[in-house]
Amino acid sequence: MREVKREGKDPATKVFVEPVVSGFPPGAVLAFAVRPAGGKQQTIATGYVTDSAGAIVCGDRAAHADLAAGLGGAWCPTAWANLGIVVGSTRPAEPMHFMAYTIDAAHPGHRAYATVIARPLRAVQDGCTLEAELVMPPHGYVMEGSGFQPSDSVRYESRSGKGVAGGVFVADSVGWLPPAYVVPGIQGKKGGQATHEVVSSTCRVTLKYPWGDASR
Repeated sequence: MREVKREGKDPATKVFVEPVVSGFPPGAVLAFAVRPAGGKQQTIATGYVTDSAGAIVCGDRAAHADLAAGLGGAWCPTAWANLGIVVGSTRPAEPMHFMAYTIDAAHPGHRAYATVIARPLRAVQDGCTLEAELVMPPHGYVMEGSGFQPSDSVRYESRSGKGVAGGVFVADSVGWLPPAYVVPGIQGKKGGQATHEVVSSTCRVTLKYPWGDASR
């Protein structure tokens, strides 16, 4: 997805994006779908094909009559270049997932994916980065780290109220940490603030983030 522009300030940020795809076989019939975090995938447009030059154009409805018959107005509702999407009204770190995929029997199984996070949650310290993704709203987060020394032992601690969980990860060969799934919460409360901290031999990064009702 290519970002076209942004409007508004947090928490009302809106991101305008448009799909950009390549590598699909010529003549393959494509569909375009969107899936919110924790939600169901919805196909919003189809009936596009890749021409011999690699451009995405409207497919010949008559040539694909069997496919088009069951799709109604979803068959090439607008030019691919005009298929813009607005990502907004999301929680901090909440992703919107997109997929372009083939639907004709002659070209099965081709897919391309993209994710847009309108309100990213990220902390950077001493060259190390810690970033959250709200994969299961409103509580379930995945924490990812990068920029650490390869093979370094990295201690992590996740804290919500008096609750603390932690352990040790080992950075991979390029300095990425394994994803950590965290579900913050405090008994009797519907929302609040939490922290996730990682400490290595070269850096300490702390990310503060909201959960539950506080993340709206």
